[in-house]
Amino acid sequence: MIFAAFAAALTLASCQKEVAEKPVPGGSSVVTEAPVFTATISKGTKTTVDATEGKVSWETTDEIKVTDKDQNTAVYKIESIDGTTGSATFVHKSGATLGEGPYTATYGTEPATDQTYSATPGKIYMTAPETSTNSFNFTVQCALMEINLTKSGESVSSVAVTGTPTGRSETTYTLTCTEAQSIGSQKSFYIAVLPGTYNKIVITDSGNKVCTLKSSSGVSVETNQIKPLTFDAEKLDFRVLGGGKFTVDSLGTKVHFSRGNLQATYSEGTYTWGFAEHQYDYIGNKAGNTSINSQTGNNVVDLFGWVGTGNSFENDAEKFGISTSEDKEKYGNTTDKGELQADWGTKIGEGWRTLTADEWDYLFNKRKVGDVDSARYAMAKVNEVNGVILLPDTYSHPADLLALQYVNSTNPHYSDNSYSDGDWKKLESAGAVFLPAAGYRNQSNVYESNNSGYYWSSTPGAEDPEVLGGSGNDAVYHVYFNGDGSIKAKPLYGEYCYNGSSVRLVTNL
Repeated sequence: MIFAAFAAALTLASCQKEVAEKPVPGGSSVVTEAPVFTATISKGTKTTVDATEGKVSWETTDEIKVTDKDQNTAVYKIESIDGTTGSATFVHKSGATLGEGPYTATYGTEPATDQTYSATPGKIYMTAPETSTNSFNFTVQCALMEINLTKSGESVSSVAVTGTPTGRSETTYTLTCTEAQSIGSQKSFYIAVLPGTYNKIVITDSGNKVCTLKSSSGVSVETNQIKPLTFDAEKLDFRVLGGGKFTVDSLGTKVHFSRGNLQATYSEGTYTWGFAEHQYDYIGNKAGNTSINSQTGNNVVDLFGWVGTGNSFENDAEKFGISTSEDKEKYGNTTDKGELQADWGTKIGEGWRTLTADEWDYLFNKRKVGDVDSARYAMAKVNEVNGVILLPDTYSHPADLLALQYVNSTNPHYSDNSYSDGDWKKLESAGAVFLPAAGYRNQSNVYESNNSGYYWSSTPGAEDPEVLGGSGNDAVYHVYFNGDGSIKAKPLYGEYCYNGSSVRLVTNL
């Protein structure tokens, strides 16, 4: 635990300076010794938080940083602590020999963006304004987010809070547990943050499943404040994600992919929505995809029409998570509250969405993977399934696997990068994402399974000259790749709205 509690107020006073001048042997000049400062703490509060009592007190290892009027800076350490009054005497440890005041002082440092969970409480960040009276009045400059979690059978490995500190840009503070912490009964995680408004919490469990909690209005925290937030099992939805972090636009928006393609499983007249168990799973030319209007048993669908526009399946648009023709322009867009109006992601739950055409384009063609511009994806065969491997922004290829043959002028085919299921687990652990070539559906027929991939975007009205059908009214941008070689330089083409294509959802970090 970085911290356990704050005192209601924290004030340091009476920092007195002592200057001693001694003759220099053999001469008449004198040398000035470093001043000594005395600091007391009012109301019995402490600088180090006590996990059980919530108090703050001086510790023998405490240090403060003091600056004089000429901007000379020195570090002072505790020489002694008065157990009766709580005052401490600080003596020079390192740095300049300070001259005259006014002085300023700081205690601790700003909250780190990367913090480590520990049973030992940490230090509080405080500052003292300039003073000419040789007395420091320290005030706390950070706050604590107290995140209380409860869910049977779950253990937490990290908690990340994202928001905007007052007067600064968006920041993420991440608390990492060196050992997973069980939340079978309520457990508190304390993250030190600067004052501001925070709107997202990402909790990762010991199995690398992720729970994302968002607030459109955000939660405001102030200096010297503990902000408790409590989430129980009903609010904690941990989900398996596929691969690492991927940047999808020039603004730096990052996403995680779902663990597999979107699926809808039919049972007793209703559909249950979820993800394929593995990234390389697809249904292909099976009953779920070919019996859209006459499902039986536990058929699974994974090729979805984008919108019903006059074909025989228009009346079944809603059951497949697509918008009606009247809602077409709302698809993938948000309300003034930031809520999705229509998207397959709404079938899964808050936080999931479909990439836009521009985001797919940036993902394949514009982002960097490390310092490399071109090594963004590769044609591959994974567990005997053809498709495309996407590499995350930060990627290190497993040392015991053959190097990937990236898409270039030689147009490698799927078989140029062939990996077993065991090999793929290593690639997946390194952050790679796989898009299987699941084919597409037209009416009740499925074509090109294990040969071509068609993945919807959330962008309607494609008007590219190469759009199938040539009409912006019945076409939508999608990603296309095939087994004849590489993905096209621009992998975005228009597809008929009512044809069935694959869907791979993402969640923003």
